[in-house]
Amino acid sequence: MHHLTSLVMLGGSFGAPLERRAILRAAPLVYAPLLPTGTALACTPHRARLGSPQKLSLASAARLILADAAPMVSACRAAQGVLLLRGEARSGCWVVPCPEADLLSDDTYSSAHAAGEFSRAANALARVGSAATPANGHLAIADAKIAGRWGNPCSIWPLGELHYCYLRTQREWWPGIDGFVSLDQLGLEVDSSLADALSMGHEVLFTSSRGYVSVASEHEAVLRRLLGL
Repeated sequence: MHHLTSLVMLGGSFGAPLERRAILRAAPLVYAPLLPTGTALACTPHRARLGSPQKLSLASAARLILADAAPMVSACRAAQGVLLLRGEARSGCWVVPCPEADLLSDDTYSSAHAAGEFSRAANALARVGSAATPANGHLAIADAKIAGRWGNPCSIWPLGELHYCYLRTQREWWPGIDGFVSLDQLGLEVDSSLADALSMGHEVLFTSSRGYVSVASEHEAVLRRLLGL
């Protein structure tokens, strides 16, 4: 999907700011043994340095996930093995270095109105201290059918420093945020309770410092075994 993995809102008053949650970090890595020569992975949650996706073997993808996607692996385990998915225009296993965000584009939902609501949501999220916003993030969802609207359902494993947010009262960001007054009223969670989002099958808006690994659904059974899920 535009991203789907497929996960925002009309600006408004939020009341008391959300307290800052602990930043989720994964240990720094040396990628050389895992990735093809020349793969670029350095970027920040706020301004990505774009690079070309690189295809991986399933074994290499699993090693990279275990080494640098610990927050997502932990959340999947806590959610009894539920995976976060995106509809991707590819099959197999890939490392995707900080793809360009597209939620502010009219083309993503074929709607200038949706793009405008996501733009207001980006400002609203920034005001409450969320590092993940529609300006830099991507949507993914723990639902293969919804992810499949956007492409081949692939499990998503953010690499490096991870930030995310989701809405407890709305399963999907769009049209869930259409006409919102307060994100707090929609049950906004910032960098907290990721396993709950997976268990509920809700869309997650995420950004990560080194992009993400995507693994197509045809490899899910073997990937689960390799990851101990």
